[in-house]
Order: sequence, then C-alpha cells, then structure tokens
Amino acid sequence: PNFQLSDWPGDRSDESLIPSLKTYRYANEQLASFVQAVRQGPVGARALIAATGDHTMRTTGQYTTPSRRVLQHRVPFMVWGAGSLPCRESLDAPASHLDIFPTLMPLLGVEHGYAHTGRNLMQCPPSSPAVSGPTQTAPTASPQASPIALSMLGGVRTAQSLWQAGQPNSLECVNANGQVSATCHWSDALDQQARARLGLLDWQVRRHLNLATRPPAQAGAVATTAR
Repeated sequence: PNFQLSDWPGDRSDESLIPSLKTYRYANEQLASFVQAVRQGPVGARALIAATGDHTMRTTGQYTTPSRRVLQHRVPFMVWGAGSLPCRESLDAPASHLDIFPTLMPLLGVEHGYAHTGRNLMQCPPSSPAVSGPTQTAPTASPQASPIALSMLGGVRTAQSLWQAGQPNSLECVNANGQVSATCHWSDALDQQARARLGLLDWQVRRHLNLATRPPAQAGAVATTAR
C-alpha cells in the first residue's frame, strides 16, 4: 500500500512497467481465489498446492548493483497444506527450481523412484561451507544436499555470494537480503561442484528428451540396457 512508482529502481516506462504490474496484480488475485476455493472445498483438508514463477520482471535497469543483482536469481515458491516448516533456517538458504520436486514428492508420500538433482527444502540445510558462500575450504556436504541456487545460464548463488560459473572475476559478496559484505572468497571446489550439477542437469534433460522422442521399441531397449 505504501509503494510509490518513484521508488522503483528499474525501468519506469509505461511500455514495460505498467503492464508488468497489472499482470502481477491479476495473477496475484487469481492465485488467491484458486487457493481459497480449494481449501474451502471438499478436498481442502488433504490438498497440497504449490506455486512458483519462472523468471523475474526482466526490467533492464533493476539489476545494476550487487545488492539488487541477487533479485535476478530469485522467484517465489509457495506451498499450502504442508503443515508448519520444521526448519526455519531453510527460509534463508539458497534454493532453485531444482529443489521443487524433491520438496513436494515426500509431502505426497513419494520418497524414491524419481530422478532429481535438488534437495528437500523442508529439511534443514547441512552444515557446510556451501551455506556461507565460496570459501578457501572445499564443501563438506554432499553436492546434492548443499543449499545452492543455479540458473540455466550459469548463475550460481549461495547464502553469502553470487557469481557466474567458471568466472572468478564475477564473484560478488552479497547475501539473500541484498546486503553487500566482504566475507566471501573464491573457491575452485565449490565452483566445480556448481558446474558439475549444471552439467548433470543438462545431461538428464537431454537423456529424457532423447528417450521421449524414440520409438517405443528403441526406448525399451535403452532402458533394458541401462539396468
């Protein structure tokens, strides 16, 4: 209610900002109506509803400083019907779309049997240098359990830093709240971990696309060989 257009840090032209704000308001109202209808309906007591976004507003002038560049790597992820969050530390730990299904599937009673490269956001993040950003020490937690956010374009974010994979000069020490500090250091080990996870994700996507586009007989042969 206290928002002033003059406070907006990005592009203020009617061509980009006003339509985006209208879209946001419309989506917000429709999502609220949907959630309310489901929770008040016959399946409300056992329904699990999840919602997220796939990108930011993409305004060109909004991400020009480290304190705001962290917003470029953030989208909302909301879950209704999951009960209370057992670990409040998860709210401040980095996460990405890779973590959505590993979070939702256990809530649905599915613990195994599906491929994923993320972690369960309902669980406390492991105690690891990966939590506090790139350091001189190699991360001790398993790569898949480390709280780290990855973008498809190679952006990497930890709790205290963000950088472009493979580019030491791109390291910026900034936490999830946009507070800039000088407490992080470049880590080859953590960067290699992030690059490996990006490579694994790329391989999984290509493999499943390849299987999905093959004739059934060929896909079955590949699956048999894999076993």
